[in-house]
Amino acid sequence: ICSLCARIGMLNSPDQNKARAVLQSFPGPGALGKMTSKFDKGLEKAGVNPFLGGATICENDLVALEAIFPIFSSVLLPQQRKEYPNIQKWFEACLMQDKDKKLGLHHHMIGEKRIGSQIDCFPNSITVRQNADVAKEINLGYKKKQTQREMEKAAKEQGKEATTPSSETEEAAPITIAQLGLVQEAAQKRLWDKLASMDVTPYKEENVDLDAKRPVGHSTHNLLVKDKKSKQLYLIATRQSVNANLKDLAKKLNAKELRLARSSKECLCIDNGCITLLSLYNNSGEVVPVIDSKLLTDGGQKLRICSGCTNPQDHSQHNVVDVTAAVVKDILKESNTSGPIYIDFE
Repeated sequence: ICSLCARIGMLNSPDQNKARAVLQSFPGPGALGKMTSKFDKGLEKAGVNPFLGGATICENDLVALEAIFPIFSSVLLPQQRKEYPNIQKWFEACLMQDKDKKLGLHHHMIGEKRIGSQIDCFPNSITVRQNADVAKEINLGYKKKQTQREMEKAAKEQGKEATTPSSETEEAAPITIAQLGLVQEAAQKRLWDKLASMDVTPYKEENVDLDAKRPVGHSTHNLLVKDKKSKQLYLIATRQSVNANLKDLAKKLNAKELRLARSSKECLCIDNGCITLLSLYNNSGEVVPVIDSKLLTDGGQKLRICSGCTNPQDHSQHNVVDVTAAVVKDILKESNTSGPIYIDFE
């Protein structure tokens, strides 16, 4: 604990003071008392040699260094270490031999100055605040230099802008949700106008089973999901009888994990209500349809699909249409939708 306290700049922590009190309780002079007498004699016998074994460090030095290092580096203050000049001289010689720090010792002694004329002490909150204010004034108006990564990113963005179609004859960019700017009522009208141009009229169902989990008679079941990793949105459209397993479907789409999307307002202009394949007519381009391969067959049979409502749980509110697979495919083709992806759910 004393070593940890010393490394973070503490001089008089309770543990350090307790350790000093224990050392001073030993009989004899100085902070270490009789503990140093035999060691002093050993250093006196060494004479001019800096180490216990002579001119080079030996195993006895390493054993002694291991025992005394925690006391000298983390407990005794500079004035206390000066009471033992012989030990201090030997101690410094040992550290000089450990220039590569192979012994695993930190070479900063408690109380010594650090880089930048800092010494071990608790930070003063007032001084820290004053220095922070000075730093702010010095750096006020200074423009941070662009990193290499930022410069590469800026160059890449400029390259994208240069390749964007500019003339009217070139292919137009996909319609974004900001360009559509549609609320749910306007988005529904836009879809219904398209259906009207194809001689399809939405209508309310009669004798609706309000307690059914899924609307009876409808041909599709739909889920708006998002990939946890890539954030890609998918609209899963299957036959009513199919229960899609999201875990298995994620593997087929090379997605990390599929989760139900929280909102369809930003991507499909729908605040609430049913989300179906027809909803993709107002797709911002973010949603990719994943369609049951046996749903849009060209057999000529009609599909009953909700073309807009305000509460998907209230089956009496559905505005349905009966359309062929060809009509649905035309809607998808004329929408801002990539794909679709067809998958066998059986």
